[in-house]
Amino acid sequence: MEDKPEEAGINPADFENIVVTFLGHMGFGVDSKTIVEDGLDIIAKTTNPLGGNIPSFIRARMSASEVGEDEIQGLWNEAKKQNALRAAFITTADFTSAAKEFAKDKPISLINRYELADTIHTYGLDTDTKLISILEKTAITERYFKSEKYSFIADKSRGEVEAALNKKSTGGRFSLLRKKKKLKAQVNGRYAPVGVFDIRKVEYVTSDEAPETIREVRTEFFTHVNLNSGELYYVRRKKPRRLFGGEQRDYVYSLEKSNVLAEILELPPESKKHLLDLMDHGSLPYDELKGKPLSILEKRGMVGIREKTSSRTRDTLLRNFSELMVKLADELLDLMHFGAEYSPKSKTSEVKPKEPGKVVAVELKMPHLWGGIYNIQNYLLIEPGIDESFRQEPIKYQSSEVARILKSVFRADVGEKGVMFLPYYHCRFFDDEGKAVSHERLITLKFLRQYEHEDTIKEKKPPVKKTGYRGTPYKLIH
Repeated sequence: MEDKPEEAGINPADFENIVVTFLGHMGFGVDSKTIVEDGLDIIAKTTNPLGGNIPSFIRARMSASEVGEDEIQGLWNEAKKQNALRAAFITTADFTSAAKEFAKDKPISLINRYELADTIHTYGLDTDTKLISILEKTAITERYFKSEKYSFIADKSRGEVEAALNKKSTGGRFSLLRKKKKLKAQVNGRYAPVGVFDIRKVEYVTSDEAPETIREVRTEFFTHVNLNSGELYYVRRKKPRRLFGGEQRDYVYSLEKSNVLAEILELPPESKKHLLDLMDHGSLPYDELKGKPLSILEKRGMVGIREKTSSRTRDTLLRNFSELMVKLADELLDLMHFGAEYSPKSKTSEVKPKEPGKVVAVELKMPHLWGGIYNIQNYLLIEPGIDESFRQEPIKYQSSEVARILKSVFRADVGEKGVMFLPYYHCRFFDDEGKAVSHERLITLKFLRQYEHEDTIKEKKPPVKKTGYRGTPYKLIH
């Protein structure tokens, strides 16, 4: 059953504007259009190099689920009925492998939401402010990483995962009166859309050897965020251990995930605004923020409230010490000049410092604080293309929204580099009666054998374990 238009997250009128404006830029003249519940059908013409008109039938549909072979076959039948020489299907979702197979030897163009945005960028149509405004409003702005479908590589096939799970899957608790029940595992391959972001940060630092010299330090790295779940991926390196004979073991690397961005994305709007303001400014007075939005942040452990003190930092201590020494010097000079006639200055005119109040500061548990490495492309194998048998998950969080949060988190410039795909296996477990009793998401990716990375030790780098998951072939994500 097809999803309703609302489930695609796009207003029908906006979708119609996108399609008509896009076709106009691509040289199509619209002869007629028919509005239907979830999109529109268009009969259009374009001109060939010899000046003749080429009639085309174009079907555009809003959907959150994949377009199947039956729908493409219906498109082709309608195109022949309209005497069209070419046909096209535009969707806000994607197409099944069967649909692509049906269309590959026919004059049919299949355009999903990524290819629509990528084509707009490739042909320079992103200079049309009206079109871009509608695209941003409807969140059809995601493009492929490097303008191509790139994906990480699964280390195990679906069949291998299913066989391994069926070999060891059992349910229930063991007791003397009841044996464990055997569960049957059913495994489906899926792709998570992963947004790639370029983080560029400039810092000005000094050293203890030359405190008067300011040095510019530039840092640049990629981060990868699941645009369906909001998970932030990173690589963790475990310290090597020595075996009994004193032999050094290899480093072990694993792909990990953090929910810190997902928790921010799911915040109520007012609480999210408070958090972003805090990240941009460092800390803010408690009196300016107190209320329900701040209480939500505090309960979720994202902020801390503490007493503001005026003598915490080294700079403040030095400034106070310098002021004290100047005052002592003035007192000594007065004493030397006036001798016995000297009387200390009255303290009644001194202004008492204002009592420090409470301040609110961000306390996010970011992976780099305990050694997490964000640029996972330096450790994992990627390749152009995807496995068409894997189903693509829809995008829940837009790259522009994630980039805004990353900019505040890292206090850096953030560039959106596009979307690539991370394969995983959705595993469902059934009992003897065919009833689904549980499910898991499993991920196993191929790691690079050798790599170069600025965060690694300078000595010869040991090979990475094949799976990268503590010697086991699968890792539970959910």
